[in-house]
Amino acid sequence: MGGIGRVFVYQRRYGTGMKKLGEIQSPCSTEECRFGFAISNLGDIDKDGKEDFAVGAPNEGPDESGAIYVYYGKNINDRDFSRFQKLDKLELKGLNLKGFGYSISKEVV
Repeated sequence: MGGIGRVFVYQRRYGTGMKKLGEIQSPCSTEECRFGFAISNLGDIDKDGKEDFAVGAPNEGPDESGAIYVYYGKNINDRDFSRFQKLDKLELKGLNLKGFGYSISKEVV
């Protein structure tokens, strides 16, 4: 496993600046997946009181269809970077994906 790319995770602390929580190594199955190409705050999608975020890997997979990795805030605050949800063409059946994860955005309300 491994692959190219990594993401550094920081927590904003009011009045004291930023605190580094850790580093997420690429969980990709291919060497050139470009893990970390796009990153987006998703808000609290699992309703646990902690903000969640997504990391794009647009060249993931043997056919470079791409993937998005979702990291949940509770796991990040516990510094458990091994737990994530991977969204790819196997998860999103019926879609002909190419470069999925090139950009990520959430609904604007």
